[in-house]
Formats: sequence, structure tokens, C-alpha cells
Amino acid sequence: MDRSDAPFRKRFVKNDSGFVCAACGADVPPLGYSSRNHCPRCLCSLHVDVLPGDRGADCGGIMRPVSALADAKRGFIIIHRCDRCGELRRCAAADDDNRALLVVLTSRGQEFAAAAQPAQPKKSAYPRKKSPRGRGGEMIP
Repeated sequence: MDRSDAPFRKRFVKNDSGFVCAACGADVPPLGYSSRNHCPRCLCSLHVDVLPGDRGADCGGIMRPVSALADAKRGFIIIHRCDRCGELRRCAAADDDNRALLVVLTSRGQEFAAAAQPAQPKKSAYPRKKSPRGRGGEMIP
């Protein structure tokens, strides 16, 4: 499963189950209010989702936190990089996440934030000229 068929699927699949962290070995309980996708102790995750909760990625590498952003509305946003394929992903921090580690990650700055943002279409430097034709193709006087 890849991102090419992502527009045809739901954007979020709730998949809240406990797991043992592949990075630090901690026993991680379910989150309860959303899908848990990373360890609250070391903040590592597994690269198993194409879209949140779908478990559709084939990589399976460890996603390590490389940076974090403080967002006024959503709290901390963790930026993970996959050890195996290098993909960058953004993820909202959970209430029980290691706050000290989040602060350290936030202090690393914004360098990974731009890379984790979805690409925005470039706007032309030249303004678009209005067509002398109307919606139906007829000439406008």
C-alpha cells in the first residue's frame, strides 16, 4: 500500500493498542482518546502507517524523533525520521509524553520543520491575466 491510493481512503483510522517499544523496550499502554503511535518514554515510533492508523506501510523502520515544534493550538508536534528509509513525518505529542525530551527536541530549532511540511504549490511571480471571455466562452464587451 502506498500514498498513490491515499485520496481514496479515510485520512485517519483509529488503531489504539498497546505495544512494546522497539527502541527502548518500554511497555506502552493504549492512549485511550486517540491512536497511540509512539512511545511516551523515548518518543520513538515504527514506520508502519501510510495514513495515521492504517498500518499500510511496508518499511517497518524505527522512526526516531529529530525535532519538535511548539504549536499554540495542538501542543507539541514531534518530527520523526525513519532509520531505514529516511522519511520525515509529523505527529502530535500525547498528554503523557516525556516533556523534558520534547523541550530538548524543541530547542533544536526549526531545521526539520520545513522538510516535514507538505510541499506547497509555487505561485507565479507574474499575475494571471483575466480572459476576455466569459464562463460560457462568449466575448465580454
